[in-house]
Amino acid sequence: MAFEIGNKHGTGRPAGSPNKTTTKTKEYLLAISAELENTLLDDLQELHPLDRVKIWLSLQEYLLPKLSRQQIENSDNDINITISHPQPDYSKLNIEELKTLERLLAKTGI
Repeated sequence: MAFEIGNKHGTGRPAGSPNKTTTKTKEYLLAISAELENTLLDDLQELHPLDRVKIWLSLQEYLLPKLSRQQIENSDNDINITISHPQPDYSKLNIEELKTLERLLAKTGI
């Protein structure tokens, strides 16, 4: 059956009305998040220092902008310049270096 002007059947949710499922889901996720905030710092303190550093590194992508590679080419003078910012390899740090990094992180409040 084709759409008819003035048909009130099957019009769906009115514009501007909240989606009940989305609202309930957001409220549920906020409650979980609030509960996790209470235990998160204690849980992090119980982790091995290397695991804490790994978590800290994984969170950095949400806190700091990623550096990207840049390449400049000039065909007139045959000059190629490439600038890259590689991620440091923290897996090669010994335990003392990790503890130092952990102390520095603690001072920054991260």
